[in-house]
Amino acid sequence: MHHPPGGDDHGRMTGLPCRILLEGEVSDRLEPAFYGLSLHRRAGYTELRGTLADQSQLQSLLNRLFDLGMQVVSVRAG
Repeated sequence: MHHPPGGDDHGRMTGLPCRILLEGEVSDRLEPAFYGLSLHRRAGYTELRGTLADQSQLQSLLNRLFDLGMQVVSVRAG
C-alpha cells in the first residue's frame, strides 16, 4: 500500500521511532542538535528517544553524534 509523504492514508504522522544510547550524560544545551529527540540521563549514559523522519535523518544524526565526539553505545530504530 502506498502512503503519502509525512503521513499514512488516515492522515496520521509516520516516521522512524528510535532510541540511541550514548556514553556520558549529555548537556541540555545540545538538545537542539538532536532533531527533536528527548534526552534521558541515568548512571553515566544518555538515551535519545523519539521519532525521526526516515533512515536518512537517522544517518545524519549518527554522523552528527560522531562529529561531536560522542560514543554511541547502541541504536534501536524501527
